Amino acid sequence: MKPITHFALLSTLFAISQAVVTFEKVDPLLGVSEAKKELYTPVDGAFRCLDGSKVIPYTSLNDDYCDCPDGSDEPGTSACPNSTFHCKNPGHTAVDISSSRVNDGVCDPDCCDGTDEYNGFISCPNICEEVGLKYRQELAEKNRLQSEGGRVKAEYIAKGIKLKETRKAELVQLKERLTALTSKVEELRAVKDGLEEAEKYAKVNWKQKYAQKKRKSSEKITGLRDRINVLEGQIDTLTGILKDLKENHNQNYHDLAVKSAISGYDEFTETQPSSDFDDYSYDEDDLDVVEEEEGEVEEEESQDHWLGRIFQPVQDQLNNVARFVGLSSKINLGAYRGKFSDAKEAREAYEKEDREKSEVELKVQEIERKLELDFGHEEEFAELADQCFEYNSGEYTYEVCMFGSATQKSNKDYNTVHLGKFSRWSNTEDTHPDHYKEQVYDQGIRCWNGPERSLKASYHFAC
Repeated sequence: MKPITHFALLSTLFAISQAVVTFEKVDPLLGVSEAKKELYTPVDGAFRCLDGSKVIPYTSLNDDYCDCPDGSDEPGTSACPNSTFHCKNPGHTAVDISSSRVNDGVCDPDCCDGTDEYNGFISCPNICEEVGLKYRQELAEKNRLQSEGGRVKAEYIAKGIKLKETRKAELVQLKERLTALTSKVEELRAVKDGLEEAEKYAKVNWKQKYAQKKRKSSEKITGLRDRINVLEGQIDTLTGILKDLKENHNQNYHDLAVKSAISGYDEFTETQPSSDFDDYSYDEDDLDVVEEEEGEVEEEESQDHWLGRIFQPVQDQLNNVARFVGLSSKINLGAYRGKFSDAKEAREAYEKEDREKSEVELKVQEIERKLELDFGHEEEFAELADQCFEYNSGEYTYEVCMFGSATQKSNKDYNTVHLGKFSRWSNTEDTHPDHYKEQVYDQGIRCWNGPERSLKASYHFAC
């Protein structure tokens, strides 16, 4: 039983010592700031609660009992839950803490002078000098950053305003250029359509004339061949008669006419080549050309190249036919080349101007889009448009091109997913201080069997 007796004794002594410390008289102005000391001046030995609700004896201040509803009678104790304790913190910044943190056995970091723990249960050193020095250094760095940020912001504002003015001026010029191009394109379209129609007619006319010449030449060739066949038959008949005459005539009777015929036959057979007219074969297929349908001619080939492919073989073949059948004049296909060339040049001119018109239209749309974007109250974010920033989360790398698009790239297989296009700033009003600290990018690639991807980009600006 002796150990239990000793424990009871120690507990009693601890309770007595705690009671002694707790009820030790505390300075009535402990925990009161210099600005409020006048409010704690006694009047006829009494104190009026700061909310004016009660008047209590001055001796009731800091007696560890809450008398005033507003807790103003206990600025130096934890008796009133709604009271505050003022830490003077010499060498640093004075601060008010909740009275519940007074004598709670914990050195409050806000109360660097240690005065919040005065009952002796714990000793809190005064570290305000070193804390104050560190705070002032951090404050100086913060001020430096804010000053630098303010300078950069001023530059961004100036650039943004100038950029907006430049875009407006460029937009006026582009619209004027677009108006002129639109008119020019329409004029060239009309010229092109007209020349293409003429080209189409010229091709049809050329084909018809060629077909007609081919038909007539073919008919003449057929007639000549028929005539040749007749002549060959006659020659065969005559040579047969002469041969028979030579072999069967009366050798003892020398008729001068017979002798002359036989002599001419011998001379003919000795000088005549073994080939006959059939050795020269001129097929009608030699006149055929590949008739290319409209639109099948490769645009990449030059006009002279594809025209040469069509005209030159035809020209050569028809000239050969002309020589063979004895035509008095050659067929001239070159007369149609002018119209083909004009239509090609018209198409090229139209396509060139139409391409430029499309490019100008895209530029106009892009400038109008940027002029409609919210770049801040003073255009301070305009300079950041299309600048890209990355954030590596480990598994993915996120890239945001401001006022453009956002992507997510896998750090494993480098597969890139479109997360969305810039939609707006945060949902707060533009007057809210946090409005320009968050951007929303939406309408990204749809998740499998789910919604469209989106991204919220948060920024921290120190200005």
